[in-house]
Amino acid sequence: MQRNGPSATAGYNAETGEIAVASSGCGYCAERNVINALGGDANPVMLTRALFWDRGEEIWDEMPICRICQTYLTPEDVEPGAWYMHPGEWDDR
Repeated sequence: MQRNGPSATAGYNAETGEIAVASSGCGYCAERNVINALGGDANPVMLTRALFWDRGEEIWDEMPICRICQTYLTPEDVEPGAWYMHPGEWDDR
């Protein structure tokens, strides 16, 4: 896996219907940047899987949910089947 640039994801606020797309950057993962764009509260936000461009394989690939994001997200907050980093808080779910 040879990452080339940031990862990106999208999400929507289930209470307001707003949607956002964001990349990683400014010290945050793509997931946190989407949540920030939707008001900062992770509870009503549903996220898609994060993707990045793998320049070695020349394909889009999935970026696992990092250990930090696992501390404030649950598996139900992300598209079903999303990958996550091990070990992490989601291992016991």
